[in-house]
Amino acid sequence: MDGKPVGEAPGPIPLPFGQAPVQLTITAAGYEATTRNIVPDRPATVVVKLKKRGEGATRRAPIPRDLESPF
Repeated sequence: MDGKPVGEAPGPIPLPFGQAPVQLTITAAGYEATTRNIVPDRPATVVVKLKKRGEGATRRAPIPRDLESPF
C-alpha cells in the first residue's frame, strides 16, 4: 500500500479505514504486477486477476482434426 508491504495472500488483508485514496500494488512471482487505487472508507473486497508474465492475447487451441465431424 503506497509502496509499503501490508500482507500476503491468501486471505484477507486488513487496511486502515480512511477517506484518503491509497494505491495497492499486487505482486506474485511469475506474474505482472497490478495496481488498484481505492478509498478504504468502508469494508470491501478487491478482486484481482494477475496476468502471467509474457502472456499475450489468449488464443483458443485448435480443434484436433480427428474430432471434426465427417458430415
